Amino acid sequence: MKTFSINKEALKKIQSILDKNYYSDQVAALVDMSTPGQLMGDIKKKFLEGKNQDDLVPVVRKRFEEVKDQLRYRLMVVVYEKKAIYSEELIDINGIPFAMSVNTRKVLQNYCLTFEDGVFLLRSTNHVAKNLQTAINKHGKRGKLG
Repeated sequence: MKTFSINKEALKKIQSILDKNYYSDQVAALVDMSTPGQLMGDIKKKFLEGKNQDDLVPVVRKRFEEVKDQLRYRLMVVVYEKKAIYSEELIDINGIPFAMSVNTRKVLQNYCLTFEDGVFLLRSTNHVAKNLQTAINKHGKRGKLG
């Protein structure tokens, strides 16, 4: 059984992200991100107007349900403070401290994280995933990875 791996280009990019020293003790993590732009413009306007954040939660959830199929996600590497991560989620991949749940590791066990043309991709022998959700769907596990 293969394990999740990271190619040289992705390692260099992740290291450059970590070199920005967000925290004194930091870890990298994979996330799906989307820039909703105009799809959430009305919500952004309410935030900028200073509306109470608690009042906006139901509005944001409703709007997300309306536009979620239009969002285009891409794979990103983010940085967390190590103390914010459960110890069982901490792993070392090619010398990089990573936060990754056991379930995520199972789903990604045959993938290699690459960095090509300015984007992170997950590659297996027969599949290229542009985001985590695509890899989950290919693996046959729908829903959250946590």
